[in-house]
Amino acid sequence: MTLLLVGAVLLSWGAAGIFDKKAVSHTDHKSVFAAFQLFHLPLTAVMFVLLYAVYGQWSLNPGVFFWEGLNAVSALVAMLTYFYALSRAQASYIVGITAGYPVLGALLAIPILGEAFSAWGLLGAGLVSAGVAAIGFSRDEQTRSLSRAESLKVTAAIIVSTVLWAVLGIFEKKALEFGRPLEAYTVLTMWKSLLAIGYLCFAANTLSLNNVKTWKFSWSSSLLVTLGNIAFIFALSASDAGYVIVMTAAYPLLMYTAAVVWLNERVIGVRVFGIALIVAGCVLSELCR
Repeated sequence: MTLLLVGAVLLSWGAAGIFDKKAVSHTDHKSVFAAFQLFHLPLTAVMFVLLYAVYGQWSLNPGVFFWEGLNAVSALVAMLTYFYALSRAQASYIVGITAGYPVLGALLAIPILGEAFSAWGLLGAGLVSAGVAAIGFSRDEQTRSLSRAESLKVTAAIIVSTVLWAVLGIFEKKALEFGRPLEAYTVLTMWKSLLAIGYLCFAANTLSLNNVKTWKFSWSSSLLVTLGNIAFIFALSASDAGYVIVMTAAYPLLMYTAAVVWLNERVIGVRVFGIALIVAGCVLSELCR
């Protein structure tokens, strides 16, 4: 069951990056970010319907609000910096590097969540890390065209996104100690809705939200991310956080293939090698867990 959930996460997150890149190609990254976050307003209503349909009797524990609040704030900053980086470089480059977060997430799960240390798991995580690094740090025409200042900004944005994404799984796992998967995700959407409204009020004068394609691509991405997130949270409730975080790191494999096919990004040998390392790391993590 966990593998099926992981597969759903990979497909959803892998495809979402394509729509993200399409969105930032039509307007600025702040407007894309705002449109992406505002998807959580109708999603919150849908989640309450799902609570009644799936659980019947449910409650929202204060512990869930605390950990999902940390989750939502971290995700907001991570997505804003991610969209900035994505607007300056190729999708396969940005997604490849930021996908290195599972290594940090798996390591943090040991002291914070008390999960067992596994040499094989860490070796698998290392292979995944090497693979996404090979994909991410390969150079292409767009990244070479960046000025030194722009390159530093993109690097800083990538670091922030990667570190914050590493702790999201930790916060999610802690939230699940106080509530069931759909209860936790409902609270998360509530937090994200409040933060989206706050960001819209704060940055309203700098946003351009009158482009239909911005909404189309941003909300398509938001829908896919949501489906992946729900699968992710169910996987977390059924398995170790470190294992789930590492296994879902393989989504750049699908993202890179889609970028080559639909975004016409050039095939780069070192990125293909990186894909092989990712697959090897995930297989190792599964067989030796």
